Amino acid sequence: KERYVFWVMPHIGLSNDGLFGRVYRPGREHPSSACGALLSILKELEMSKLSLAVDQHDLEQSFLKLRVISRLRYGHVPDLVEMTYAT
Repeated sequence: KERYVFWVMPHIGLSNDGLFGRVYRPGREHPSSACGALLSILKELEMSKLSLAVDQHDLEQSFLKLRVISRLRYGHVPDLVEMTYAT
């Protein structure tokens, strides 16, 4: 009988030139984003269009969003580093 343990946590990318949220991955010419889930929440906050409805098709994202929002000051839009610490 096999058992698996999965660790799922928000993370943050740091590019070679010191840019948070971007990371160069092996085999890719251009940097990509990390953590996409937190960047998605940050975009909603920046646009003042935050949805707290639980998405039945993406429960992990929904729970992450609720956790982050519960740790932020009302009306405050954090940067990506602060959001990572809030998780």
